[in-house]
Amino acid sequence: LRHRLDAVEYVVGAVIGELGSAGFNRISFGVQDTDHDVQVAIGRIQPLATTREVMEAARRYGFESVNVDLIYGLPKQSREGFARTLAEVVALSPDRIALFSFAYIPEQRKNQVRIVQGDMPGVDDKLAIFCDARRALVAAGYVPIGMDHFARPNDELARALDNGTLSRTFQGYTVSHAADTIGFGMSAISEVGGAYAQNEKNVRDYQKRIDARALPIVRGFELSKDDLLRRFVIRALMCRFHIDDAELAPFGATLAGELGEALTRLGPLVDEGLATVAPGRVDVTPLGRLFVRNVAAAFDGYLHGSTAATPYSRAV
Repeated sequence: LRHRLDAVEYVVGAVIGELGSAGFNRISFGVQDTDHDVQVAIGRIQPLATTREVMEAARRYGFESVNVDLIYGLPKQSREGFARTLAEVVALSPDRIALFSFAYIPEQRKNQVRIVQGDMPGVDDKLAIFCDARRALVAAGYVPIGMDHFARPNDELARALDNGTLSRTFQGYTVSHAADTIGFGMSAISEVGGAYAQNEKNVRDYQKRIDARALPIVRGFELSKDDLLRRFVIRALMCRFHIDDAELAPFGATLAGELGEALTRLGPLVDEGLATVAPGRVDVTPLGRLFVRNVAAAFDGYLHGSTAATPYSRAV
């Protein structure tokens, strides 16, 4: 057994080392939850020792930033169990932690059909897990970044939040927004020239396209002027928690003009204390920062304008 563990450690070190030699300086690990029962329920067994091993390898090979992804709302999850997960992850001292809500959409992700709905925490319990986690991470010294990220105070994300340069892509928060993003691998999404393109999700079909020296892209979407405007507003709310007409001048738009219907949809959220609306300006309140996704969703034209029965994940 010791020889097998040594071999695994060597392979992990070699892979991490190769990535570092190739110029990669940031790395992220999908942990989701360290509880074994939760891991069995989602079919993703990953011992804590394995996570610790690869994180230590990343440190040895000079990676500047190590991120850990966690997910709340998973089957078999409880407040007590996730508190243990948080304590174990914080002990590993990642630079960043992403805390995502579990998106239960079996209509799109067929493997989720196997999940027993009764095993998942209810809405109230899920919200409690999130609130517990946020308090625990803040107590551990992490700075809340937007709606689902946490970072050490000296991390670039925390500094970007302070100086107002924080940005967000479809992959999460970032300190800068690249003009183009190219995704490699199955299901990866690229953003190039004002358009999005997604790679093949099926491994065999992906390999066939690669073997044929063809792009593995299966679908794409070109952004319209309205898309670009709404994306800008949503990013501003999620990153800086406010938007005003002066910022919309390059688009030749105003909040009350091109986005008037969104202001109407904000009405109930204003009543709940999540946002404030003044002439030519929208602000997310301190309470609203916990639910900034709901505030930003008011400006999503597809979410409210589509007549298709497309399922969307819930904010909580």
